[in-house]
Amino acid sequence: MSPTQSFLKIANTCPEFKEAIDIIKSNSEGQIWLIGGFVCRSIIQDLYNIHLKKDVDLDFIIEIPKEIKLPKGWKMERNSYGNPKLIGPKYEIDYIPLKSIHSIIRRGLEPTIENFLSGTPLNVQSIIYDVTNDKVIGDIGIKAIEDKIVAVNNPEQAQHRAEKKGVSVDDLVIDIANQFGFEARL
Repeated sequence: MSPTQSFLKIANTCPEFKEAIDIIKSNSEGQIWLIGGFVCRSIIQDLYNIHLKKDVDLDFIIEIPKEIKLPKGWKMERNSYGNPKLIGPKYEIDYIPLKSIHSIIRRGLEPTIENFLSGTPLNVQSIIYDVTNDKVIGDIGIKAIEDKIVAVNNPEQAQHRAEKKGVSVDDLVIDIANQFGFEARL
């Protein structure tokens, strides 16, 4: 089974997934990518039949943001990077304009999804679901899941993430590896 099939098998059982896609599509133009734990956790759950914590905190990168219009019962706040956080009755959506991604700005790179993938803190995070093209992409993340290894992908971003969580980089790697039952490569 392909990573896309594994992802969709699990994601399509989550009613919040479809609703979030609809909300994001109505509030953006251009490409849309789902990032974060929801993608890798769904694939890991399907491939290895591992029951993982239900993660319905959905994070989307938006190529071209639009003025945000929310469904009834939703409100908007800002996340720790200053980007919109859409808060619904049962879950949250991070709305991240591609041009405002911390690792891309920090490295002075062109805002592309490839530059996002190269700047994720950990290898298992270097995977995304391309909503526009209905496909999981990210060779580094896919290989990490296949090899069952969690390691640093971008040292500077891993250090930044660890500091935000108040832990060491090694502890960050070990924690994620333990959640998945993977090897921590330090």
